[in-house]
Amino acid sequence: MQTTLLELPDDLPSFEAALTALGGLPTVLYKAFENAAYQTSRFKETHCKDRFLDAGLAATLVRFWAIPFLQGSGVDAQLDDEEWIVNDLSFYGISLYHNEFHVRVLKGPDGALPGCGISERKKRFYNQVQTPYLKEVTPMLTKANIMVLWDFNALYGL
Repeated sequence: MQTTLLELPDDLPSFEAALTALGGLPTVLYKAFENAAYQTSRFKETHCKDRFLDAGLAATLVRFWAIPFLQGSGVDAQLDDEEWIVNDLSFYGISLYHNEFHVRVLKGPDGALPGCGISERKKRFYNQVQTPYLKEVTPMLTKANIMVLWDFNALYGL
């Protein structure tokens, strides 16, 4: 279980406020991962019909197909007059900034939040340390960090 190492900021938005600020992002994320899980299922049926598809490869394939879906949905451009930025996040994740929120999407088997390990970046993220980033050429600072977890079952359904 992750424990808080730092005091959380006093101005941390509520869940409801953060969800409102994210607008349509949760729906776009779900559609992207639903499509990516389907593509992974098709890959398994085509290339690994009679054998087990490695879980690490399956998770990598989901990320492989989710990123272009998000980009094709405008996540790295303009969507509803809001600026979106998406970056690859190593090891099965996707990182993006939206409305001053840093959002990370990671595979969370059985809904479990991956631990920080020795990663200073994850420790800062989990402890709500603000992240500097660029929006076009303007320096910005995040209001909060949001983690979205995904997983699929043996049939690659979310």
